Amino acid sequence: MRTEKLRIPVGEADSVGATIAYPYAKPRRTGVLLAHGAGNDRFSDLLCGVQRNLARRGGAVCATFNFLYAERGRRIPDPLPVLVQTYREVFRSLRQSLARHVQQWVIGGKSLGGRVASHLVAEGEEACGLVFLGYPLHPRGKPEQLRTEHLRRIAVPMLFVQGSRDPLCDLNILEGVLDELRKRYRRKVRLAVIWDGDHSFVVPRRLGLAQELVYAEIADQVARWLNCVEEGDWSS
Repeated sequence: MRTEKLRIPVGEADSVGATIAYPYAKPRRTGVLLAHGAGNDRFSDLLCGVQRNLARRGGAVCATFNFLYAERGRRIPDPLPVLVQTYREVFRSLRQSLARHVQQWVIGGKSLGGRVASHLVAEGEEACGLVFLGYPLHPRGKPEQLRTEHLRRIAVPMLFVQGSRDPLCDLNILEGVLDELRKRYRRKVRLAVIWDGDHSFVVPRRLGLAQELVYAEIADQVARWLNCVEEGDWSS
């Protein structure tokens, strides 16, 4: 695996940092673009771990980037329209610059990053799939406030990777949402559960499981799902 760091212009005078990981072998035709969660940036352990393993084990070009607020060192995320527009401009820039490496793209990210990507696709941006690393289904302690209305407008395949101890995603509620998307809206949705993982997929120390192995498992789940996206075979 080799990496490349670059600046991507957004808006009239701003730019954000991005990191691209390339596999040493010929990459698969589907690339992956991931954005970070609300409380971190593209250098978070989770995002770096998944990116590294997707390139090494999954054979995918995988790019990550910062939203503007993270780039400027702020803790409070930008308003949703700003986040969506930033994601849009980064995606379009990378899609053009990496056209010789990547034929089609899956987009998504950790928590907030995946949610923003889903709004982008719901608004009509072209992608062949969405991957959510800890989708923030509802605010902490408020499972009645679901962030799902726009998901019905998304026709591309979606993969939800969720920790079983995630306080922002009641798995029983999520399974009901996904079941409705499958049956009522004929959507191709899949759920992969990382047992004992929290919202950032951190597992208890008592398990004696290295976090790098957790990130590798997440990447393997994404890579297997990418096979289904590329082959159009959802029987497995």
